Amino acid sequence: HGIVINRCIEEVTVKNTTIEECEKVGLGCNDGAKANFQNLTISACQSGIHANGALLKISDTTIQGCQGTALSVSWSNFVEQKIQLEGCTIEKCWKPIVAEGTYLQIVVPSSCIIEGCSGKNEPKAGAKIDWKDDPNNIHSIPVAPKTEPLTRRDNFNRFLKLLLGLGTEILAKVLRRAHKKSTGRNWGRGTGRYISNNMLDDRDRNRLGKSNLERLEDEDIESWDITLLTALLANSPGYIDEYSSDAEEA
Repeated sequence: HGIVINRCIEEVTVKNTTIEECEKVGLGCNDGAKANFQNLTISACQSGIHANGALLKISDTTIQGCQGTALSVSWSNFVEQKIQLEGCTIEKCWKPIVAEGTYLQIVVPSSCIIEGCSGKNEPKAGAKIDWKDDPNNIHSIPVAPKTEPLTRRDNFNRFLKLLLGLGTEILAKVLRRAHKKSTGRNWGRGTGRYISNNMLDDRDRNRLGKSNLERLEDEDIESWDITLLTALLANSPGYIDEYSSDAEEA
């Protein structure tokens, strides 16, 4: 195993750590332990994170290349536990998430990327895995009601709604991936300020303008508009030019 936490009354924080090539579990957490995992990279282990009866917080963490399950959580307590995978990436593992227990919910927000896994998420014994972007969940795909034929103006209005709504969500995912490819850093809460301070020169900052710089430094990526996202991708730092194939794939 890489790191195993058992029966800790106080919350244990593990952050800014790389765990590689473990024969069994990269990170284990069991028997009532409380753990906060931040900005971790777990790769090429048999299983990524395995928790049994533990309280977890997981953010800005990458789990990749595991032969088994990336994240496996079993929860038999009668108190509800909700785990939100904020800013996490799960890729090229056998199964992304296995959750077991009636009072367990794992939330996969739009900031989380899951791709290249052979198997599907597996909720067991009443557990819930809330992933609205799950391509295997047919219930998440809305059925369009029968309507009258749309006019050109109707179609244009729909296009604008998609561009301004779903478009920013997709661009945010592309930006996270391209940033990690470029810097080797997982996207975190302070990444916008890091880009502003370390990856932009005076000309770039003037081009973005005061309002966009403030949003870049102080607001979460989920609130950025299409103007700021495209400026970072295409102009400065200009990730797309260097990593176009990754951007197209995302």
